Amino acid sequence: MEGRNYDLNSLRKLADFIEKDVEHVELIRQVLKDEELKEVARRFAEYLKSYRDFKGKEKEVEEVVYKHLRGLIDLKEGLKEREELANFISKFNVTPEEVVAEHGKLFELIREKLKDKFSPEQLNEICLSLAKITLIHISLLIDQMRKKGTETLRLLLDNLPDVVVVLDSNFKINFINKTGEEKLKFKREEVVGKPFTELLPERYRGVYRLLCELCKMKGSGTLPEVVYLGNPKLAILKPFEVSYQTLSVNGETFFIIDLRDVSEEVKKERERQRISRLYSLFTHLIKIIFEETEKEEIFRKIADFLVDEENFTYAEITLDGHTIIKKGKMGEYSVCFKLKSKEKYYLTLSKEEEFYPAEVQLIINFLEELSTAIDAITAHEKLEKIEFFDKLTRLPTRIFFVKALSDRLSIAAQERKKVVVVVLDIDNFTAINTLYGTEVGDKVLIEVADSLRDSVRIGDILARLGADTFGVALTCADVPVAVNSFLARLNKLFSKPVIVNGKEIQVTFSIGISVFPDDGNEAEKLLGYALQAMFEAKKLGGNRVVYYSSKEFPKIEEIITKKKELLEAIKKDEFILFYQPKIDLKEKKIVGCEALIRWKKGDKLVPPYEFIPLLEETGLMNEVGLIVLEKACRQLKEWHKKGIEIEIAINISPAQFRSGEFLQSFLKDLEGYTELLYYLGVEVTETALVENVSVATLFLKSLSELGIRVYIDDFGTGYSSILHLKQLPVSALKIDVEFVKDMDVNERDYEIVKGVINLAHSLGLKTVAEGVEKEIHEKMLMELSCDYAQGYYYSPPLPPEEFEEFFRKFNGLK
Repeated sequence: MEGRNYDLNSLRKLADFIEKDVEHVELIRQVLKDEELKEVARRFAEYLKSYRDFKGKEKEVEEVVYKHLRGLIDLKEGLKEREELANFISKFNVTPEEVVAEHGKLFELIREKLKDKFSPEQLNEICLSLAKITLIHISLLIDQMRKKGTETLRLLLDNLPDVVVVLDSNFKINFINKTGEEKLKFKREEVVGKPFTELLPERYRGVYRLLCELCKMKGSGTLPEVVYLGNPKLAILKPFEVSYQTLSVNGETFFIIDLRDVSEEVKKERERQRISRLYSLFTHLIKIIFEETEKEEIFRKIADFLVDEENFTYAEITLDGHTIIKKGKMGEYSVCFKLKSKEKYYLTLSKEEEFYPAEVQLIINFLEELSTAIDAITAHEKLEKIEFFDKLTRLPTRIFFVKALSDRLSIAAQERKKVVVVVLDIDNFTAINTLYGTEVGDKVLIEVADSLRDSVRIGDILARLGADTFGVALTCADVPVAVNSFLARLNKLFSKPVIVNGKEIQVTFSIGISVFPDDGNEAEKLLGYALQAMFEAKKLGGNRVVYYSSKEFPKIEEIITKKKELLEAIKKDEFILFYQPKIDLKEKKIVGCEALIRWKKGDKLVPPYEFIPLLEETGLMNEVGLIVLEKACRQLKEWHKKGIEIEIAINISPAQFRSGEFLQSFLKDLEGYTELLYYLGVEVTETALVENVSVATLFLKSLSELGIRVYIDDFGTGYSSILHLKQLPVSALKIDVEFVKDMDVNERDYEIVKGVINLAHSLGLKTVAEGVEKEIHEKMLMELSCDYAQGYYYSPPLPPEEFEEFFRKFNGLK
């Protein structure tokens, strides 16, 4: 290719344009909209206008450029079009050198438009095809301007921003462009005619052999790894992404090697890896702060850790100019940090490579925590002011997690990777605290935190988000692989019980997962979505994994809006109680009622099935549950004054029953109504009891000791065993409406109702049939010796005033 002339046909063959190249150009045609092409033409015209006078024909220049571009990617620019373009160019005294240089700029603008539409590897191959067709068009255009094709090619290659090396069939250097001379620190005459290995350090000779094989076998492509090239004599090497393309010219084979300088990308990747490692390792530094009580020992261990475990070559801590601790040897780069403590401490760190801005900021964040700790030790205080790290588990807090996750999302976006946000909540942790005490509970949390440290990799983010809730962020390319790998490690660590104070405690988790960028791109929202999924896993019984889905879960914004609306309803006292009578089937009298919550929203009465799920989603179920207790107790008091001495039964939902905080608050609030407790009943679903028999036993015994009767609601729909019924202080079983409503027409339902009544009586328990809607239901239940009934056959749920009137009328009172 060097110093030879080509005729027109040779130039047409120059780029060896094959079917694959046609496909690549077709791809460009598909992804580049006409408006984008016009924008490229406009920007290119502006670039030309910045240094050339077009004598009032600026708009025409833009139109000509667009037409040329359109013909270029449509593969339709023929001799006539080139003649017109050549004639237009000649009006402004443009030289062939300038045409080639300006096409280099045009090529750069097109590549810029394509970079976000393809992966880096696809982009390189597509741009190689575009370069080939551009080369053909320029060559033919210059031919139209009566210039030699080889000179044109050289001019084009010299104006490309990438390093381009042309090799002959023996892989000797035939040509190197100006960019190559500048970046590789070689003069053209020094390398032309020499083997390509002249540009490669000794350790990359294996890469050279691979490149030769690929050029011969595949013809075009990109090497899988970055290669460092340059002048070995000057010890100047730069990282390059290597692409290759085979060309055939007049029967001779040439290899075009395109080298894209990726120094900036490599630098950013090192910075990302560095920051990821620092996030993980700083948790160990905080552990030192918590464990040591002497400042000098803290400083010594931190200096040792930074030099031994990190890539710092030197660490020194001074106070008022005097060295307290130093470790290692000074490197080429150093940074001095001032601690924000009351005393004037300085930390100097040194290493062999430059410090990254994000790395410096992260060290500053850590030193703020260190300063707080040092001041606390000086004042002989407990370390309770540490904002980023949890004292009990020595894990980062939610604040740290969100900050680190936010940084990680930025990195993942640049790398086109995924980030999996995992929220883990210990199942039945309230029961552990209730049964064994908070001291054992705290030790379980410490054991869990230590095990979770072993389950995450360097670079993953781990934190304690709340009481018994932990968060993990995993960066990955493949979500299922990353999640399955993490869960496998987790299962292995928690397959055996945690042993605390001689007690074996089996730990399982409710796990929620959200994924960046699939579910969102903000740290707080992704964490919120993972928390939502975790709560769903809890609703399903725990010990399971649930992925967030925008289709299945309400959005965070919607939940916030709903929560505001519900809080306003609580403030305005819009939640009221209706009461459904409970009938003694023998006496045919009202002996009690069930309190059922309603939402009086303006003139509208919102049914429970609409707002109960909202209360659970927004975390307000517990608060409203205590409001129900207070209202029911006040109603009991009021009715007693009027001579209506009946029982009111209130419901505790499965979600409330899982909350140790709610159960404790419930028992505490009962203390204010001791004189009424004999008239209070509590209904708990069969499923809620079976979920945690230990907690159920303790809580129900507490109620029984206060004189409160306990009913198992919806009996027959869960999995209670006779053993559980014998253990629990239960007064009665409530037969689910699903069995009662069709018992007159469905023999199976009838037999279930009969069986439940017989079982209850054999255990000394009463029975209450729900959903009695017909006279035949009452008759059949009386024949089966059912004790109580309630349903629309007698009365729907009524507001207090109407209930009073119905009570007096039904019981024959004035």
